[in-house]
Amino acid sequence: MNPLDHRPSALAIPSSLALALLGAACSSSGGADQGSLSGNLARRIGGHIGPAVADSKSGAPKDASGPHRFIPSLLGIFESGAAMAVATDIDEHYRAPGSDGYEAAMDSVLAGLYGAGFGAEPGFELKVIAKPMSSPAWTPLSAEINGVSGEGGRAQNDPIALFEEESDPFRLLMAEGSAPCNLRGAAVFEMDDVLPGTILVTDKSVRNVEQEAAEKGAVAVVSSYQLAYCVDPTGRARHLDAIYHGSVRPGSTLPSFYVSPRIKASIERASQGRGEIELIGRVKTEVRDLRTAIATIRGTERPAEAVYVVSAVSGAGANDNAAGAAGILEAARGFKRLISSGQLERPRRTIHFVFGKEAEAGGTALDEMDDTPVAGVVADMISASYEQTGAICLLERGWDPGALVALHPDSHTPWGAGSVAEEDILPNGLSLILRESLVDVGEEIAAESGAPWSTREHPWEGGSDHDTFLGRGIPAALVWHFTDFAYSTSLDRMSNVDPDELRRTSVAIVAAAAAVADARPSDLSSYLESLAIERDVRLSAVTASDADQGLRVLWTDWFAGADQWLRALTAGTPLPEFDGLRSLDSIEEGR
Repeated sequence: MNPLDHRPSALAIPSSLALALLGAACSSSGGADQGSLSGNLARRIGGHIGPAVADSKSGAPKDASGPHRFIPSLLGIFESGAAMAVATDIDEHYRAPGSDGYEAAMDSVLAGLYGAGFGAEPGFELKVIAKPMSSPAWTPLSAEINGVSGEGGRAQNDPIALFEEESDPFRLLMAEGSAPCNLRGAAVFEMDDVLPGTILVTDKSVRNVEQEAAEKGAVAVVSSYQLAYCVDPTGRARHLDAIYHGSVRPGSTLPSFYVSPRIKASIERASQGRGEIELIGRVKTEVRDLRTAIATIRGTERPAEAVYVVSAVSGAGANDNAAGAAGILEAARGFKRLISSGQLERPRRTIHFVFGKEAEAGGTALDEMDDTPVAGVVADMISASYEQTGAICLLERGWDPGALVALHPDSHTPWGAGSVAEEDILPNGLSLILRESLVDVGEEIAAESGAPWSTREHPWEGGSDHDTFLGRGIPAALVWHFTDFAYSTSLDRMSNVDPDELRRTSVAIVAAAAAVADARPSDLSSYLESLAIERDVRLSAVTASDADQGLRVLWTDWFAGADQWLRALTAGTPLPEFDGLRSLDSIEEGR
């Protein structure tokens, strides 16, 4: 996902209703006893934290409906070793959009898709879209930071930090988009001390200081910035060795580096007395097209309606999002094999599996494919090891009234609430189907190994490709892991990836997408039962919070619209069109 320091961290809702309700709601948000996400490493209790779903507590075998129709087969065919091998290959590359590493990662994904038969068999299509980039692709080649003493001799502890290969631990030293450099200067540690020819060393993000530093004559910026919530939950203080994955402002010409807090301390020691530091950075820029890959399983009865599963190839490292792309690739290949062998039927609607640049691939696919989008499911950061990172699997719902005001059992992650207006909220049942898929996978895993799977959900916050779908009025949701202390840093590597978690999450995502694409009348009763359970949870939370009854109206109208959406989806008829919650007629509470 896109780093937090480039987006609002506070709730900013243009809705007068939401603002009026906020004070009453804050005291009712989920606390520690309700699985709050604010703790670094909360007790892992297993199961799904959120509204229950039909049959989730009965212990009886579920009917072959909804996502469960696909889950046992997908779990059985998913090859974790193959997914981890692809993830490892992708993670070896630095994957700025269009960079050499991005291209190599796309080649890995395409090789897996071609090898599975996409693009070579009827009904299994493969399309590669190449679009011109707005700026040249940027590939870092090497970088180093050295301490310099005397008239030109170097101290014996040089270099302070170095990377020479894109797989090196310090490969994030240069801020993405930085100008190349070969320079030295005195290090200063406060903006007030910047003079022409100096190098500003700071703990603020590059984007926040580079313009002022350049105006004062600094020749470079070195930042040890870290996200406030990226703290090692195990107590081993690994975050002190983390280098943030940051970028420069478009058009910036000031060389900029990111370092860990421990590297910054080394710079401070090297700069004592009359010492200077030396920065060397080599980059390659190239004008090239940006590739997006779309693997398609063409539907049978309603092929012009499509569900999109989006996974970025770009990203900082392994969990974000090498393993995400690899997991969805493996699940897509497994789904195709199940169809080709006759173990599963081809879905009624089409499914597109999209791989490309984060926050752009989904929009590229929507623009390119000539069909009617039904829903978008985004797989971003889906493989984090709980033991190593403290992160668990999260369902981030799309726009619903909980995005306006979060009431128990909802609570926001440290990422923070996003901004949405109630009139933009269009009722649907996508998040309910994803919730059922998470619960169903959890029950299968418990039966398989006896170990529970911990998942939870929260209202929309934004920051990935699901925003593109939502902004176009298309139901969408995100599956991710948070809070991962290594998020968007140099420590996001394969040692933090759990192959079992990758299997569980990938299957849950693809099973939910298949359930939407292949929704049948036999699925409806379970969905409506789950919808009734959630309706009771939401309306009871409104009552308990003493919130304005306007929130009750919004939730009531949401469930009325979701009911219509699920009925049309399972019947195979055109989905209802909504103008937003303000246009829906309120229904009586007892319906």
